[in-house]
Amino acid sequence: MTTPAPGLVHSLDARARLEAGETIKGERRVSPLVLPVVCGSVGMALGFYRGGRMASLRFLAENAHRAPKTIKGWYLYNKTKNYRIMFGGLKGGAMDAVGQTNHLLSIYLFIY
Repeated sequence: MTTPAPGLVHSLDARARLEAGETIKGERRVSPLVLPVVCGSVGMALGFYRGGRMASLRFLAENAHRAPKTIKGWYLYNKTKNYRIMFGGLKGGAMDAVGQTNHLLSIYLFIY
């Protein structure tokens, strides 16, 4: 007599339990502490991208009428633009991370 594979044993065991009249119980395999971290990380990444893009366009619109004329001017223009993009991205990322986490927690608390 051969022994079945480990995955097959689990399915045979589950089938035998169902035939015996046992009900199927859903198990929560994800810890409640993991969900806010994942949701906050996704919100931070999306918010950083969107906030940086909006800050870039805002900087371009505010400074379109006074383009730099020298090499040093272009250097300072791009340096300032990069800092504004970084700050706008961090601000947008923080706002989206908090928003996404709040939405997730309110849905989680409403359901459970």
